[in-house]
Amino acid sequence: MTGLLPALDRPVFIVAAPRSGSSLLFEMLSRASALWTLGGEARAEFETVPRWNPRQRGYDSNRLTAGDLGLGDRAQLLLAMSRRLRNSEGVRWRALTAEARPGCLRFLEKTPKNALRVPLLRTLFPDARFIFLLRDPRDNVSSILEAWRSGRFVNYRDLPDWPGPPWSLLLPPGWRELRGASLERIAAFQWRAANEIALNDLLALPGSDWCALRYEDLLAAPAAAVAQLCSFMEVPCCLGLQAAVASDLPPSQHTLTPPAPGKWRQNEAQIRSVLPGLEETWARLQALPALGAQ
Repeated sequence: MTGLLPALDRPVFIVAAPRSGSSLLFEMLSRASALWTLGGEARAEFETVPRWNPRQRGYDSNRLTAGDLGLGDRAQLLLAMSRRLRNSEGVRWRALTAEARPGCLRFLEKTPKNALRVPLLRTLFPDARFIFLLRDPRDNVSSILEAWRSGRFVNYRDLPDWPGPPWSLLLPPGWRELRGASLERIAAFQWRAANEIALNDLLALPGSDWCALRYEDLLAAPAAAVAQLCSFMEVPCCLGLQAAVASDLPPSQHTLTPPAPGKWRQNEAQIRSVLPGLEETWARLQALPALGAQ
C-alpha cells in the first residue's frame, strides 16, 4: 500500500491523565511545521479497529497492551488516521497530489486514553516517543470533577452495570468497583489509574524514548519547555512554534472555566477527602526528573 498510507517516523504520543493540560500542550506543539496531526484526538480512529472498541470487549476498560494487536490492525488504524491527517497549516495529507505527499512523516497525537495503552502504541510503533504530562492532583482531580458535572465529556452514555451518571472521560480497569461512589472518588480513581499505569509502562521503556513534563512548569516557562520538547522530539523549534509561546497562552479548546491559581479550592472539601489515597502516586511522579534534567 505504498503511497496510499503514510509511514510514521518516531511518532510522538502525549500521555497524561484526563484534564491535565494535554490539550493545551497538543495545541502548542501542533504549530511545529515538522509535525503532522489529526487536528484533534484519535478516539474514533482507534475504535474503528473492532478488537480495540470497548463495546466489543465487554466494556472491560480502555486498557490496551501488545497482546491486543492483531493482523491488519496497524494498517486499519493508519487508513483511518490518514483521512484526517494534516500538517501545521491545516493542509490534509490526502488533499495533496501523490507526488506532493510525504511518504514518511513525523506525527503527534494526544488522547487521554493513551495513558492506558502505552504497550500497544509501542508495539504498533517501535520507535515511538512519549511525553508524560503531570499535573498536581489537587488541580487535576478538581478539573476531572468539573468535567463530570458539566456533561460535556461523556464517553459512555449507556455503560452496562453502571447506575451512576453517564460515564465521562477514560475508562480505567476496575471501574466497576466504583458503583455507588461519589464523583470525587471517581475522579481520584481516574487520576491515579491513568498516572500509575502510564508510569509503570513508561518505566519499562528506555529512558531516551520518553520524558516527563510538569504542567505547572509548562505554564511558568512555556518557551523553555517547548524548546526542550523540540530537542527531545528531534524537530526544529520553528517560527510558528516560537510565536505560539511568545505571549500569554490562550485557553485550550476544552477549557471549561479560565485557569486561576488555587482554583481547586472551589472543590476543596471534596478534594481533601480523596487526597490521602493519591499521595503515594504523586510522590512517585514528583520523583521523576524534570524536563531538561533527564
